[in-house]
Amino acid sequence: MAALQRQADISQAPSDLPCVEVAGAGHLPGTDVLFDLNSAVVKSDGVSAIAAFVASWVKSGSTDEVFVDGWASTEGTQLLNWRLSCDRAEAVKAALVSGGVPATKITTFAHGETTEFSATDPTKDRRAIITRPPARAPVPAPTPAPAPEPAPAPAAVPSITSETVAALPTPRTRTTIGVGEEVNLTYSAGTTRWTTSGPAGRIRGLLSNDAGDTVKLTAPDTAQFIVVTAGSATLTFLVVPPTDVHMDRFPGTGIKHTLNRANSGIATLPFLLPDIVNFYNVVYHEMDVVGVPTTPGVYSCNPFSKGHCGHGGSGPCGDLTLTNTVVSGKGTQASRGDCAYSGSCGPPPYTPGSVTLTIPYEYKVGGGPFHQFCLVTQIHTLAPDASTLTSYKAGASGFTTVAAATSKIPQCP
Repeated sequence: MAALQRQADISQAPSDLPCVEVAGAGHLPGTDVLFDLNSAVVKSDGVSAIAAFVASWVKSGSTDEVFVDGWASTEGTQLLNWRLSCDRAEAVKAALVSGGVPATKITTFAHGETTEFSATDPTKDRRAIITRPPARAPVPAPTPAPAPEPAPAPAAVPSITSETVAALPTPRTRTTIGVGEEVNLTYSAGTTRWTTSGPAGRIRGLLSNDAGDTVKLTAPDTAQFIVVTAGSATLTFLVVPPTDVHMDRFPGTGIKHTLNRANSGIATLPFLLPDIVNFYNVVYHEMDVVGVPTTPGVYSCNPFSKGHCGHGGSGPCGDLTLTNTVVSGKGTQASRGDCAYSGSCGPPPYTPGSVTLTIPYEYKVGGGPFHQFCLVTQIHTLAPDASTLTSYKAGASGFTTVAAATSKIPQCP
């Protein structure tokens, strides 16, 4: 027997939502953006889908109204799911606006929780859909007249072809590019004038020349759409900034630890997301922060009381660069590793506890200003068994025990 479809109770919708509240099933087909459980963060595949939608919207004249509908799966309370469905619609709206769609053109709708998309797989119900208002039905065409004699083939329409300077990610003809990324452009009809345009008040990218048959475009340092014009041809690019940090354990490294002390650490290899562009021209750094320990607990003395970079808990840590290597699912690889080490507060006995760092990350391109783009969590924990030690940062983790032998990591003195 098929499962009954479940919809949200609109009487439980909060009154302060920025979205229009909608009850009942039914939706128009459009551009789908899927979300993780209890999250309104747009993922890499969602960024690509939004970019494709905006490119189509720009190509059609940039005049249509845009609707964004949000839903949640049925886990959690009705109140939480009403807010989450609206947050997802608003997150997609923010991405559309950053790409150049005016906020006045966008209306967001919240549908609360649902099983409309799947009664058995809740991952399909955590979504937003971007649509345009339905167009009027076309007027039926008259009965065609007899076909005339074939006309001569039209002359080829001039066009712009593009190839990213970086080999990764593929294809190199992609028109979604990272901040600071470079693209070689060629005009099919020969020498011409080149210009760029984009949202008012923003840097619109840098062209290596304003005339010729080939030029190089360097993307600006903020998210936006850029329209490149050469002769009678145009080509639109979506510029994407870093959105998150992923870390792996550095290959071939173990756990940093001192025998019978409650300390642990790992060496990590950072990547900047999303993985659909290349950030090889980006410089990034962490901002120094003070740790937050549990009280009481093994780290209650707060080994990071003077900041995890030793700058007193304010200002930037050292600047770091990136390679031109992009790894699927991880992003652009950093040119050097990172260390996440707990330090320790003294000899045993130890009370289980943890110390947490919430670290702002900033990026810049060239001589431009730094822009904050995400918060990264670093946490060191002594488990309730008073033996197991864990270090975690941005997806990378390592485990040891208080009684484990002393171990060092050369990259983390």
